[in-house]
Amino acid sequence: MTLRVYTTPVVVLHRTNLGEHDKILTLCTLERGKLNAVAKGARKPISKLAGATELFTHSRVQLAVGRSLDVITQAEITDSFQGIRNDLTRIAHASLMTELVDRFTEERDPHPQLFWLLVNALRALEQTAHPDLVTHCFEMHLLSEVGYGPHLADCAICGTEIHADPAPFSPALGGVLCPAHRRRAADTMPAGLGTLSLGRTLLHISPRREDALEALAAHTSPEIRRGLERLLRAHMQYRLERPLKSPDFIREVTALYTPPSNGR
Repeated sequence: MTLRVYTTPVVVLHRTNLGEHDKILTLCTLERGKLNAVAKGARKPISKLAGATELFTHSRVQLAVGRSLDVITQAEITDSFQGIRNDLTRIAHASLMTELVDRFTEERDPHPQLFWLLVNALRALEQTAHPDLVTHCFEMHLLSEVGYGPHLADCAICGTEIHADPAPFSPALGGVLCPAHRRRAADTMPAGLGTLSLGRTLLHISPRREDALEALAAHTSPEIRRGLERLLRAHMQYRLERPLKSPDFIREVTALYTPPSNGR
């Protein structure tokens, strides 16, 4: 019996060793959504699949349909993202991007726009001087794509335009609240108008627009950027219902490369 085969662009989201020489990969594919596949012999030094089965790699692969897991039979690397692999900060941010795609998508549920969003965000991350802004831009677009975009301009309950600074943001209700409804949630956190404006702006630019990100970085304080990070983490955490691992990795790497204050 001849196995059915198909070819598709993929990005490697996750990998697990299997036996002595094989890998099980979680792939984000263009046409078939997220799926798990076996790469037989990929851990052998002479394997032609070794490079294409590394984390974050963007490749065009051929797979054979198996009983439980499809099997990777051929692969041609499109983007190895070596610039990400050579930088711990970029690795941490790429890890968050791939974890979010893995957690927010179901198996075999195609999201072509999300696939290209991930590819373009990784390309931007490889070159940018502002990994946090590329990541937040990716997060805003991802949330919009999967139907969880936060309300950052108007009340999540009644749609009233928000002018308070700071405004109460409720992860449970999915956005900011107006004065009439601010007591409808017990989980509110303060969100400054600058933070809300940054989130809205990122939703309307591509992660690959380095010129736009550079302009945002020049006119946005670190406090505002950290505020958006806190808001997005809380918003996503509520929807995923269990902790993400990569934000801790990002914090550890950031602390490692942040000079101590007061000359210490």
